[in-house]
Amino acid sequence: MMISKSGNAKKSQLGHIYRLGTCMVGLAYYPNLDIIGTKTLFWRKSFCAYFYSGKNTNRWITIGDGNGCCIVSVECVVGMDQQTKKKKRKKKKDLFFQCLDELPGDIFVENERGISFLGYPFFSARLLIPRLDPTNFQLVNCDDGVLKNISNASVHTIAGLYPLVKDETKNEDSGCSKWFVLMDFPGKIDMDDQGWVYSWHFATERWKSKHGLVRRRVWVKLSEKGIEKRQFGLRRLPQTTLSTSDSYITAIDDQEWLVRRLASSLLDRKRFELLDELCESGDLNLGQLRDEQLCRRVRDCFQYESSADRFCKVWLPSKITELSSL
Repeated sequence: MMISKSGNAKKSQLGHIYRLGTCMVGLAYYPNLDIIGTKTLFWRKSFCAYFYSGKNTNRWITIGDGNGCCIVSVECVVGMDQQTKKKKRKKKKDLFFQCLDELPGDIFVENERGISFLGYPFFSARLLIPRLDPTNFQLVNCDDGVLKNISNASVHTIAGLYPLVKDETKNEDSGCSKWFVLMDFPGKIDMDDQGWVYSWHFATERWKSKHGLVRRRVWVKLSEKGIEKRQFGLRRLPQTTLSTSDSYITAIDDQEWLVRRLASSLLDRKRFELLDELCESGDLNLGQLRDEQLCRRVRDCFQYESSADRFCKVWLPSKITELSSL
């Protein structure tokens, strides 16, 4: 079926491709397309145009042949489009979340790009490159770890994202919810003191605690009472009495005070900082560090197994050696 150059057909500026009346014509590029229609066309690296006629959903394609336009129905192109969409969907999964074992209920990611000026790095959300970088804030789909961009025109602050989902904090048992920076990846990623991880581009698996052109951090919404229940309810700490052989520990209140202080901390990093402060101030002495039962209870306060192993194998021996040398 050939289209003549007369009538309502109007020639476009792109070769022998036509617009019929009010039909919308869009361009698509198919590298290796062989179509058998009213006449056999073997085109390699050809520009093709497809259009919809009114409300008709049948897809047609026009291929310029030098003299006019040959119109053929192309179901193969539809199948090709569907396969292309499936491939794009598979690529949407962000590699950053392969480093997380589990995702909390409410979570979003903050992204920034940086430059170096006189040897000093400066990072800002305004330096993000449109269509190349993600937006400043991204929501997380907890089911498959896919990141969803949030328009920078609609959200400028973290407060603009609250709440992400239906607010359940009105329940008396849930308590007040607050946003926290995720500071503890389970031994997979190091971050700086503000929770930022750095890399040279966003679509990468390799993130580190410094040096890079881009950075991101994870924000999590947690309930204060929910955290308390998780620390005290799920972790059933032993309630046995202390050994009286150690002269430094005189009552169970000393042990309970330390365990409660550690359990109330939200992050394992904060727990290590608290232990360091107690050792420096003298509230945690050598006799307490050598108490096996107290050390077991302190170990149970850590959220991640890697942090608990670090306490037993690294922190505790080094502190005992340090205090013994004084």
